[in-house]
Amino acid sequence: MNKQEIGKLLTLAALVDNRTVTTEACLMWHEIAGHLDYDDAVAAMQAHYQNSTVWLMPAHVIQRVAAKRRALDRPKTMSPEVPDDCGHHKWLPNRTCLYCTAHQPDDVVCPDGEHAWMRDGTCRNCPTLYADVA
Repeated sequence: MNKQEIGKLLTLAALVDNRTVTTEACLMWHEIAGHLDYDDAVAAMQAHYQNSTVWLMPAHVIQRVAAKRRALDRPKTMSPEVPDDCGHHKWLPNRTCLYCTAHQPDDVVCPDGEHAWMRDGTCRNCPTLYADVA
């Protein structure tokens, strides 16, 4: 956000909490939260006031924008329940299957020793796919 957008954000906040918007406050907010996108910051401010009676601070906006970005980056699964016939697991970095939400167990024994599962669901130590031994 530029300094004018920070001023607009704080003016919107003032409509809710009756804060006084000063040049100094805008400059400090810009130093702290100027790296954020204006629309993201407005959405974060609105979410804050919908869920909290705490005076809005830059950290509240930054934390909400970061949480939204993390949620958007997190892969979504196709089904909330594990279907009985999902034999085509595609393992995500969080060790769940993209297709059926199954969790990849840690205790599968590799025919060649210890499995070293990679993100694509294959074992680095043997040619076995995780779905082949599950």
